[in-house]
Amino acid sequence: MPIMASFGTLSETTNSIVHNWELGLTIPNREFIAQILYDLRSFHFCQEDYNKANGCFTKCDQLMSQISEATYCRIDIGRLKGYCRACQQSEQLEHPGQNDTLFEKVEISRANSYKGLLLILHEDNTKQELPMSYRTTLEQDVKTIGNDLYSKVCLNNVLRLAMEGQTVLADLDSLLQGERMLYFLQLLFQVFNYCSENQSNNLKNFIWYLNNVLSDNFYVALINSDVVKLFNEDERKRLDSGHQSKMPVIASQLTAIDKEMELIVCNDPNDLRRILVQSCQLMDYKQIISISDNWTIPKEIRYGLDSLPRMVDKALTHLLVAKARNLVNLHDFDKAQTLLSAADMAVKDISYKLSKYIRMEMLLCDLIRYHTVGISTDESTVQELTKKVKTCLISLHTVGHKDILPRPEIVGQCIVFMLNIQEWLYLGNMAGGKNGLIEIGRLISEVCKTLPTITSTRKAARELWDAVLQIFHVQNQQKRTASGATNTLQRESPNGLIPRFVFIQILQRLKDPILLTLMISCLSKLHSTLRDDITSQIASDYVTLWPTALGSSGMVSTERVTDAVNMVLQRALLVNPNHSSWLRTQADICFGNGQYSSAMRYYLQGGLSSSSYFTEDTSLIFDNQTYRNMIKCCSYLQCHTQVAVLCQFLDEVDYTTAFKSLQERQCCDAMDSYYDCIWDLSILEYLTHLHTKRGELNKRQLVVEMIGQLELNTNNSAECQQMAIRKRKSKFLRSMAKQYT
Repeated sequence: MPIMASFGTLSETTNSIVHNWELGLTIPNREFIAQILYDLRSFHFCQEDYNKANGCFTKCDQLMSQISEATYCRIDIGRLKGYCRACQQSEQLEHPGQNDTLFEKVEISRANSYKGLLLILHEDNTKQELPMSYRTTLEQDVKTIGNDLYSKVCLNNVLRLAMEGQTVLADLDSLLQGERMLYFLQLLFQVFNYCSENQSNNLKNFIWYLNNVLSDNFYVALINSDVVKLFNEDERKRLDSGHQSKMPVIASQLTAIDKEMELIVCNDPNDLRRILVQSCQLMDYKQIISISDNWTIPKEIRYGLDSLPRMVDKALTHLLVAKARNLVNLHDFDKAQTLLSAADMAVKDISYKLSKYIRMEMLLCDLIRYHTVGISTDESTVQELTKKVKTCLISLHTVGHKDILPRPEIVGQCIVFMLNIQEWLYLGNMAGGKNGLIEIGRLISEVCKTLPTITSTRKAARELWDAVLQIFHVQNQQKRTASGATNTLQRESPNGLIPRFVFIQILQRLKDPILLTLMISCLSKLHSTLRDDITSQIASDYVTLWPTALGSSGMVSTERVTDAVNMVLQRALLVNPNHSSWLRTQADICFGNGQYSSAMRYYLQGGLSSSSYFTEDTSLIFDNQTYRNMIKCCSYLQCHTQVAVLCQFLDEVDYTTAFKSLQERQCCDAMDSYYDCIWDLSILEYLTHLHTKRGELNKRQLVVEMIGQLELNTNNSAECQQMAIRKRKSKFLRSMAKQYT
């Protein structure tokens, strides 16, 4: 490897430069190969090819262990070992080994969304390898994942604490309910054979404690489980003490409780019918459907069940529909459709009306699936669902089916579905009549189908504007308090096509970018008009569609419009987080609300998403008004050097603001680190004067070097000057993006 002495020097007597390569350092093969392997791993690691990267890391680590003092390679040993550990861990995640420790298995489960975690905790209950402090931390991490998994992890930790004789602080009364009580008793039975004598005594004492403090349901479940076999005759008497007077009642309740448990956990239609036939001999219809508070069904189906003659059919249909609705909320749509199909089969030969309502619930399940997770890209699937939706909407106007009308929730989902698949022509031709959901869908469709032509859309846009305005209208009502004072309350106007909360629900289900852009434009224009603040105007697409004034703005709730704008923007950015126009609108709203740091974040996110991280032109998202807003944001955040740099971005450089900001003593940005992003010579000359006046000679010298750069020579061609400006703009905006995003 050449060193400084290897290179010849140039003098006035030298005709040619001669280099002496023999003076270089000799590099051992091990060092050279180790450095090549270390560099090669970077490529494989960035490409997420961890198997190849692991091979390079391992060989490099072996070579570095044979090198006592490196003369050529520059490898951080600690970082190298960290990379080796990371690659090995990744390989274990893909191919977990049989000999992994319980700690490694838990970490692998954590990386895979806690898959198989309960089995690992069951194993640890018998081996007792994991410290209790680690299991407690794991319990807190699982808390955000799911209620059922969290409850079962808590029960495993309760069991471990009881085995060790430690104090249990968990809320046992709420944990040991329903099927979780049976789960805990199974854990107790499994772990008894692996306990020491001391641990067995601790568990028995814990069971006696639970038997005394919990309800009779725990005692019933205990004597009906295998755990009771672990107690001798004297210990059984101790368990039974205190329950002798209740034994006749408990014995009569035992079978009913078992059936209730089976009804709660069963989701198979055939098993559910079998259990219900047995349960109807112990409980009546109202008792069965009131077992769980979650077993609610629509009132139309509830009234329709009254026509069924047999109690088993009534209870079965009620449970199938209720369980299906719960599964839809859990996004288990296939099982929900199975239960609804079984409910339809049970009643279709008895009640046409009830069967019709259940099929509407099946349609609702499909629509929620489409909104939540999407459906197959097969066009036939979309077309089939579209036919069902059109049939449902037609039933609203069919004279012979006035008594079998879909619920408003189903109609709303149908309207949103048709909007999202761009069936605007169909919705636009529908007569809304007295149905506000269809009318609001028709108005939105009338505007969308004529976009982007602004001229032909104005009439339809005005109708939509008036409808949205009525939705947000409020009425003042006087209410007298107990003290005699009068308070003014705001109530929603009954003149709106639909209630405000229903309108918000429709906005939250929109997916199509054109729909979202249109509603963002409408609501943001309404928001700007209500605030009537020229300094905080909100930019959006299609802004010229809407009126510029309100006839009765005092009767429109500004707070509710603001909430609606924020909600629809959150929904839009969830659909596409990189949509530059939506990001610009969100930034303007944050700026108007005084959230300057958030405004800068959204401005810069919009810029980097529309310009490939500021490698392309940003004029589509950044105009003069945007730069002025960013200048005000930086000024409020006391980032005065950033203000000076941004003043160059304006069409006409704002020297007054730039010079004033540079005079500020208290600054919260990188200050002179931004000097290489300034291309305006007037600002650089002012900085030279300012630092000379303050005696800051080092900073003055830095500015002089900036002025002396050949790129900033005023005699350069216009192309060279523009290239220098683009280079400095991109560098500055990237540094800003790193700070705020």
